[in-house]
Amino acid sequence: MLMKEQREKITSTVRNWESLEKQSAESIEQVKAKCSNPLICLVMDIIENDAGMHEKLQELILDSLEREPLTLDLNEVGEVIELIRNHTQLKSQMVGAAEETLGMITDKSLRIQEFLLRTLIADEKKHKEMLEGIEEVRKGLYPYWAH
Repeated sequence: MLMKEQREKITSTVRNWESLEKQSAESIEQVKAKCSNPLICLVMDIIENDAGMHEKLQELILDSLEREPLTLDLNEVGEVIELIRNHTQLKSQMVGAAEETLGMITDKSLRIQEFLLRTLIADEKKHKEMLEGIEEVRKGLYPYWAH
């Protein structure tokens, strides 16, 4: 597939995704309007907050394809790469501690807490992968620069 076709496909996919996110937002509001359970309401709030971040990501993707290319400047990354690496380590520690705790849960009455811990772990893993992704992008763009 040619670069132009790839860019068009990404744009088309993101535009479709935006439409689906709007439908998702309406669905969230319907659930929240009928909901009184704090667990369900919290999950819907989390999904709603994530949808807001998805919108920002989609805008950035589209802007980078339609308006101004997005770059990752070596100097900018160089200034914060150690901080990013330290933050990645913190995420690993959080996940490790929570996974250890999950491994000891045997009481079936703790299913809700287990679910919430798994939710936190999934988010922390996602954050860690995002931080590691910045390094991977940097390595891909600048393969000969010291890592």
